Formats: sequence, C-alpha cells, structure tokens
Amino acid sequence: MLLVTGFLIASMQFCFFTAVDIAGVALGTTFFIGTYPIFAGIFAFLIRKERPVKRWWASTVLAVIGGALMTLGSVAVDGDPVGILWALATAASFALYATLIKGLLADHSTISVMAATSSVGAVFFSPLLFFYDLGWVVRDIEVVLPLSVYLGVFTSICPLFLFAKGLKLVQVSTAATLNLLEPFTATLLSVIILRERFGTAILDRDGAPDQRGAVAGFAGRSVQKI
Repeated sequence: MLLVTGFLIASMQFCFFTAVDIAGVALGTTFFIGTYPIFAGIFAFLIRKERPVKRWWASTVLAVIGGALMTLGSVAVDGDPVGILWALATAASFALYATLIKGLLADHSTISVMAATSSVGAVFFSPLLFFYDLGWVVRDIEVVLPLSVYLGVFTSICPLFLFAKGLKLVQVSTAATLNLLEPFTATLLSVIILRERFGTAILDRDGAPDQRGAVAGFAGRSVQKI
C-alpha cells in the first residue's frame, strides 16, 4: 500500500506541473480540482463502499459548474488539449491517493502517513535527476533555495498534512468537494501575479472573478460525516 500511495503522490506532482506548463495555471488547476471530486466519489464508492449523499452530488455539480465558468471565454481554452488530459490524470492520481490513505489514517498518525508516502514519492522521483540538466540549480541557488523551501513547506507539507487531518474526520468525497475552493484562489493568483488574461464570461458585472465555485464548495461542508 505504501509503495502505491507513494507512486500516486509522485504521479500527481508530475502530472500537475506538466498540466499547468501546457494549459496554464488557471485552466490546469481548474480542470484538476473540478474533476477531482468526481474521481474521488467513484474511487471511494468502488474501494471503500462510501455512498455520497444527495447534498454531495448537488454541491459537487454546482461547484464544477462554477469552476468551469471561471475558464469559459479564456484565451487559455484555445490552448493544447493535452494539458487538460494531464490535469485529468492529476485528478485521478490524487483521488485514488486520498481514497487509499483514508485506510492508512485509520491505523496510523497523520504525520507518519504523510511522511512515509511523501518520502516514497521522492524516491520514485529521484531517477529523473539523471535525465535533466540541473546546472541552473547551482547557478541560481540564491533564488532556488528559498523557493524550494517555500514550495516544499507551504505548498506541499502543510496542505497535505491539513488535508489528511480533515480526511480522518469526513468521507473522501466530502474532502474532495471542499477542495473546490482551490480553483478560485488559483484563478485570482494567476491573474494578479502571472497576468494571465480571461474573457468576460468568467467575470461578473463588477469585473471580479465569478465566486460561484467557491460558494458551492462551502456547501460541501453540510455533507454527512462518517
């Protein structure tokens, strides 16, 4: 089980960064998070026999629609569809990972499960070091080092730890639905920091990003807990 979950977390990272590189941050993230609850609901039902309640279906459908509205009309939609396929692969990997570690969390502490699966994932990634030129790491070490610490601690360790803590208390499908808040955040950051452009279809009349995906995501909190 540990080898499988480690491989899945490595696969998720590889697929995700490939997706955002090809399709852009907003589109890649939205397709990943928007389809992740669907995969999670399917895997949780097939593997753990969890049956999502009606409110989960309603909130997930509304949230997926809200996330889609954030990308409709975007110039990024005209990009390479391969990027979207990578985003779907990311969603499937993360959904299966969440489903499997739910069982591990029942018998082990959150920190031990996260540390073990992440370490195994790093081992799966290590062969790539021999196939890519890493000279830029040394040349730009003053930039790479703090950025690596930030990405490792604040975008990987902390989110995964908090996600696992929540996963111990709720169904896999519920945790997946609540993650639908992420596309809204990613869209804002991609516009503000990366200057990615979007069409009027995703904006409300005040020019602000549509928040329906985020609102629907909050609705997932009402889903029945285990």
